[in-house]
Amino acid sequence: MKALILPVTRSNWSTTKGYELADVPAPTLNETKDPADAERVLLEPIYSGVCGTDKGIWFRKAFREGILHHLEQDKRDYFVMGHETLARITELGSAVKKAGRFQVGQVVSAESHIYCGVCEMCRAGNQHVCANERIIGVTWDGVFAEKVKLPANVLWPTDLDKIRPEVAAAQEPFGNAVHVCTPNMLGSNLKDSEMRGKTVAVFGCGTIGLFAILIARAMGASRIIGVEPNPKNKAKALSVGADKVIDP
Repeated sequence: MKALILPVTRSNWSTTKGYELADVPAPTLNETKDPADAERVLLEPIYSGVCGTDKGIWFRKAFREGILHHLEQDKRDYFVMGHETLARITELGSAVKKAGRFQVGQVVSAESHIYCGVCEMCRAGNQHVCANERIIGVTWDGVFAEKVKLPANVLWPTDLDKIRPEVAAAQEPFGNAVHVCTPNMLGSNLKDSEMRGKTVAVFGCGTIGLFAILIARAMGASRIIGVEPNPKNKAKALSVGADKVIDP
């Protein structure tokens, strides 16, 4: 299959940039070889988004140690890039099929953190900071490809009668903004963590910051102040509802 890959080593990390369009083996479900495939699905991406993370890796400015460590640990030469996606399920592992939550042909989006479920952070309900996490398109083969294999527990069904597919592909970064605006992030006391009537500061008005402005406004924030040095991002923040944007 065709895929955008990152073929990199410790010796050439700092002297290369970009990704490579390559023909690579398509993923398969083989529960005899890997029993964990029972909990996984195969998908075909419909839309995929380009994140700031993808840009950072393109220029070798992000995730150096994580990528190199897992390439060496897995004895691999590359990872497939990309983590924002809307995709259609083409095959189910046996445990996924038995659970009945997903079906072949169903359209889904994905959380980018693949978690172990057994470490201290996972047991505390903080799977997004799993001690053994893999990140789709960083340390796990990603969605810039014709086919993808992912654990079913990072997928969620998407109703295209309620959301446009190109927008649905951005649910992963949107989810980050929702997360920072929810009570668990804002404080242990629910009353103190409610945004209604509060003044909110959003530091960084890139994609996720812009989402956070929209969400904070929807949650009732009375005043929203953006903090952003980039003139284009400042203008965009004002256009989506920030009351003021200051240059740090």
